[in-house]
Amino acid sequence: MSVRALVTAAAFALAAVPAASAGTTFTVAPAGLTDGQTVSGVVQIQAALDGAPAQRVEFSIDGRLRAVAQSAPFAFAWDTSQELNGPHTIELWAVAADGTVASAEITVVVSNTFQLALDGIADGQQLQGTVHVTPQVTGLGAQWLEVLVDGELRATLTRLPYAFDWNTALETAGPHRLTIWGVAVGGAVSQVSVQIVVGAGQSADLQTLVAKTLDFRAQTWALQQLMRVPRTPSAAPSGTLAELVLWRSRAAAARLQASHPAHFDDWMCIHSHEAGWTNHDTGHNGHYGGLQMSFDFMRGYAPELYAAKGTADRWTPLEQMWVAERAWASGRGFHPWPETAHMCGLV
Repeated sequence: MSVRALVTAAAFALAAVPAASAGTTFTVAPAGLTDGQTVSGVVQIQAALDGAPAQRVEFSIDGRLRAVAQSAPFAFAWDTSQELNGPHTIELWAVAADGTVASAEITVVVSNTFQLALDGIADGQQLQGTVHVTPQVTGLGAQWLEVLVDGELRATLTRLPYAFDWNTALETAGPHRLTIWGVAVGGAVSQVSVQIVVGAGQSADLQTLVAKTLDFRAQTWALQQLMRVPRTPSAAPSGTLAELVLWRSRAAAARLQASHPAHFDDWMCIHSHEAGWTNHDTGHNGHYGGLQMSFDFMRGYAPELYAAKGTADRWTPLEQMWVAERAWASGRGFHPWPETAHMCGLV
């Protein structure tokens, strides 16, 4: 028996009210919304009721119950920024005080924008020393942002305020392309890019060069381990800018490969119906992160991440997706997420 059927049966058993009288009509409809309408941002869905006093109204999106209103104005504020852009089905299911049931269903198209901008850095500008990079986000909220120089990762920004102190002394002098690339809630992607010139005559101390080289080497190895590919061999760092540039390029190549899990769009869809990437045991259900991984799942498919970082809510979104890829490749496919994978048309 479905959850809705159980709730309905319980309601009838407790209320013990007489059946609707002959000829009584009871209808429900979403006020102010039409079938096929394009929506964005927060949409107020209000039930227009007629024919009998209402006891409650349930609001479902794509077959998933989102809210239950038990008093006027029988409304639900739907934040479409948490959904994938595209068509979604809104269903209203109402129960009158006398037990009469009514329902209505329409499809709307979610269309939210996601735009990035760079504050304080202009195209063609010459930069020197440490530069404070502050990306600006409008429209949808960002899941994460990446700061790239010539396509190579310099930083990943996951929390407000989005900011990064860029040491240009660690770059070669001359022209470079600075890019901010981001993924929004719901999976939309946007980027902004400017051409800049790094000033000549700068130098970094040996300690900084060694530390940054080791950092990029560690990033490379961590990404290779995440993807289960062989680790690039290495000698002890010598502390030259050329060596730093080499390991930075290797880290960028590994990052580019890691940023494209085979089922990226599918994981983003499942995540949109599950939880936030940093959700920590929401509802005390023993599941963590944006793909709601259990302890057995985390320990079984990512023992190294679990040992190093703890539960999945502390992993990056890409780490969570690559661990899900491991489960998929083991033969389980999308079945660890039966309900949400079904909503995404995957099972």
